[in-house]
Amino acid sequence: MNNSDNRKLKSPIQHEYDGMAKEYDKRWQKYISKSASETLKRINLAGANEILDVGCGTGELLYVIHQQNPDIQLKGIDISPEMLKVAESKLGSAAELQVGAASALPFDTNSIDMVMTISSFHYWPEPESCLTELRRVLKPGGRLIITDWCDDYLICKICDIFLRIFNNAHYKTYSLSDCKSLLRNSGFLDIQSEKYKIDFIWGLMTISACKSYE
Repeated sequence: MNNSDNRKLKSPIQHEYDGMAKEYDKRWQKYISKSASETLKRINLAGANEILDVGCGTGELLYVIHQQNPDIQLKGIDISPEMLKVAESKLGSAAELQVGAASALPFDTNSIDMVMTISSFHYWPEPESCLTELRRVLKPGGRLIITDWCDDYLICKICDIFLRIFNNAHYKTYSLSDCKSLLRNSGFLDIQSEKYKIDFIWGLMTISACKSYE
């Protein structure tokens, strides 16, 4: 199989991120560091013995969590093998990394204390199906944390329109209320949320939601 054939078999997301993996941290370091730190400011990791990062990319979030909480068992999954190679070089044995997608997680039902995803949600073409899958792997009472671009901010709205036209990997950027509705429709409870800017123009939202104990 030649390189052209191989590229055709890749999803647009995998193709995009495999191609930028080696330069990703250098190019986006300020954004990925800020989005990870701002997310962790807004959540409580107490009681989370095991955390799964869906769309973990180069592993920045897992790296920061490990530095602050070395006893937490960390797992990461990403659709891009090349991004995971970078994550593995950064994390070593601190995290268990696998190739995979949010739509079909290779984990047992009721097995994970906390699932997190940062800047990945806007790539998911079937968000409710993916959220249902994330809820499946969470333990009863476990929490899902989503941080993503927020369509309530003008710059994110403009980028969403542009990317839907010119970038096949991008699916949709959501408003805070739309994202909360998706979570409710997927069976999540106790939804807490905040939207905020990480610089003068770019806006994010962080949402925490709970799987029921039943």
